Amino acid sequence: MRGKKLQPETIEHAITLRKEQRLGYKAIAQILGVPTSTIRVHLSLYKLSPEDLKLRAKLTSAMPRSKKASLDVNGFPRPHWMESVDFSKLSKSQRGAIAEAAVLFRLAVNGFSVYGSPFDGDRIDWIVKAPGGKLSTLQVGHVSRFRYGRPLIRLTRTSHGKSRRFCQNDFDFIIGYDFHNDAAYVFSATEVEKNLTAIAVTVAVLEAWSKLL
Repeated sequence: MRGKKLQPETIEHAITLRKEQRLGYKAIAQILGVPTSTIRVHLSLYKLSPEDLKLRAKLTSAMPRSKKASLDVNGFPRPHWMESVDFSKLSKSQRGAIAEAAVLFRLAVNGFSVYGSPFDGDRIDWIVKAPGGKLSTLQVGHVSRFRYGRPLIRLTRTSHGKSRRFCQNDFDFIIGYDFHNDAAYVFSATEVEKNLTAIAVTVAVLEAWSKLL
């Protein structure tokens, strides 16, 4: 079955999973229900970076023992309060509220003024004014983690029971908060414009609040 021909839409889906979620061949094959050898052939040009492979190995080895671990996947101490929280049991609304509260705290610490209700469910979560006067619109969400691939921020929202990708003018910046290491990742609209469903987090955008200035 090696090299089995796939439908164009299946190949496109596989490429999206590889580029946006940084998944390995086996994970993509499981999601699409095709042989790993077939995925390996079709994605041979889409290599994972050494950083991807290293982080994936850390995530895979850490997840089964997550309750025992006192360090996150990057080697930083996890906040003590997180040891008593089972994030898998939190509802979607709870996750969203926690992420927004964590980001709101960071904006306040960095001297930004925030306008609008943080939990109103509007397309734009907040309008933020920088200390220098610059205005930006923000979309805030939580970082999703899986057994394979980098943690990622979803670029879709559910409205009237249907999922859709955020529009280009929905925000200037999208912020993802990671419960597991109490970290926020800041992407500009330009940085995510070519991604269809999600974008994998990187150290380069970790707490990058200077972008809003």
